[in-house]
Amino acid sequence: MRSARHGARWRLVIPILAVALPLACMTWRAPRTAPQDLLARRPGTAMRVTTAEGQRFELKQAAIVNDSLVDLAGPDPRLRTGIPLDRVAKVEVRTVDAVTTTGLVVGIGATIALVAAANSSGGSWNLGGSGADGFQLGSCPMVYSWDGREWRLDSGTFSGAIAPPLTRTDVDNLEYARPDRGVLRLRIATEQGETDHVDRLVVLAVAHNPAVTVAPDPAGRIHTLGQLASPLSATDDRGRDARAALAARDGWHWESALSGRDPANLADIRDGLVLTFSRPADARSANLVLDATNSPWAAHLRREFLEAHGTATNAWYDSLAADPDRARAAFGLIDGEALLSVAVWTTRGWRPQTHVLEAGPEVVKRHVVPLALGDIPGGPLRVRLESAPAFWLVDFAAIDYAAPSSITVDTLRVQRATDQNGRDVTARLQAADGAHLTLDQGEYADLEIPTAPPAAGHTVSYLVATTGWYRVHTRTTGEPQAALLAALGRTPYSVSRLATARLAAVLGER
Repeated sequence: MRSARHGARWRLVIPILAVALPLACMTWRAPRTAPQDLLARRPGTAMRVTTAEGQRFELKQAAIVNDSLVDLAGPDPRLRTGIPLDRVAKVEVRTVDAVTTTGLVVGIGATIALVAAANSSGGSWNLGGSGADGFQLGSCPMVYSWDGREWRLDSGTFSGAIAPPLTRTDVDNLEYARPDRGVLRLRIATEQGETDHVDRLVVLAVAHNPAVTVAPDPAGRIHTLGQLASPLSATDDRGRDARAALAARDGWHWESALSGRDPANLADIRDGLVLTFSRPADARSANLVLDATNSPWAAHLRREFLEAHGTATNAWYDSLAADPDRARAAFGLIDGEALLSVAVWTTRGWRPQTHVLEAGPEVVKRHVVPLALGDIPGGPLRVRLESAPAFWLVDFAAIDYAAPSSITVDTLRVQRATDQNGRDVTARLQAADGAHLTLDQGEYADLEIPTAPPAAGHTVSYLVATTGWYRVHTRTTGEPQAALLAALGRTPYSVSRLATARLAAVLGER
C-alpha cells in the first residue's frame, strides 16, 4: 500500500507541532554576534534581554532605535521607550533544542519538526525576512481517487513546475482508484496557497500479468516489476545503517542526520545512501525501485527562495516567461543539486545514471530507475543516491533483474469534469493546448473517466499523467536578496551550501 500515510500524517501533526514545538523544541541561547549585527541580518528577531541590574525582558519583535533596544510588537510599554544598549548585560534568541526536538519528533519526522521550528523562530533563507506565512509544507495540485467508499489522496503532481517554462508532465501510480460501473472517479484539488494551471489530465490503463506490478521512470515510461530484492547493505554518509528503514513500504523512511553540518565542508553539504545489492552473473540491466518523496524542509526552502525576490517577484516571473530557454537552464542547475541523483559504482568510480524528479512532500511515490550494467564488472551492485541534506525521504529501496513483461497501455480521457461550482470544465483537460483548468486555493474539479474490463488473464493498473504548472502565492514585499539569488546555481554546490547554512541557522548552530 502506498505510503500516503506520510502526507496524511503531516496534515494531522501540524496543529500539534504549531503549539508543541515553540514550547518543547525551542530554547533561549546567546547568539554569537552583537545585537546590532544580529538585527541587521535578521530584523524583528525575538529576543530575551537581561539588563545590568538583573532585570529580564522578552522582546517579541526587537529593533534598535537610536541607542536602545525596543520592542515593536510586545505589550510591555517600558520596551517601547527601550533598553539602552550600554545597560544590556546579556541577549538571548530562540533556537532549536536538539535533545528535546529529537524526543518529540520520534514517529513524526525530523524535517517536519524542522519546518515548524523555522516558522517559529522566524528568519528566511540566508539573512533576512520573516519566513513563510504559517505552515505550507508543499505545493502542486493534489489528485484524489474514489476507492468506492471515500476520497483517498493518491498523488501530488508536477511538483516544482512553478512557472510556465517549467511546465512538465508527471506520471504517477494511482493505488486507490477503483472503477465503479465502468467509471473511474478522480478529484484534482488545490489545497495550498497557490494557483494551479492544469493543461491536460489522462489516465493510463496498463493491462499486465497479475504476477508483476508496474511503475514509471523519470521520463514517464512504464516498467514491469517482478521479484524485488532488498539491499544487502544500506549506509548513509554519516555511517548510519539504513537497511531496516528501507526494507518495507511502511512509512518508516530514511532521512538525513540534521545537526553538525558545516556549510564550508563539502562532506556536510551533500548527503546520501550507498546501497549494495546481490547481482546475478549474467545481469546486464536492472531496475532500481525507490519509494521516495521530497521532505517538507525542501518544500519550505523553495518557498523561502521565492520570497527572497521581494518586490522584484513579479518582474522575475516575467523574465522567466520572456526567456524560457534561459529559465529552464537556470533551474536545471538548481535541480542538479536538489533532485535525487543516482549513480552506479564502476572500476572508474561512480558513474551518474539519472535524477529522480521532484515529487513533492504530499505522497510517497514509486520511482523506477533503469540501470545499464553491461560494462560493469561482476559481483555485488553498488548504487549511490545523493542530494542536498534533508531534501529527500526514502521509504523503500529494492532492485529488480527480471526481464520486462508485456503490457498494453490504453490512454483514457476525461469524459466529464465539473468544478466546485458545478461548471463543466471537461474541455480544459482534454489536450495540452494551453487551455488550462485554473484552480485557486480551495477549488477543485471532479472527473469521470470511462474504463473497460481487463482481458482474461490480465489485471489493470491505473496511472495518472498530468501536464501543467503552478504559481505559489508568496509575499512580494521587502528588498530582493540580490546576493543570495545571484549565487544560486552560479557556483558548484551553491544550492547545497546555502541550504545547509539555513539548516544550521534554524538548529542554532550558526
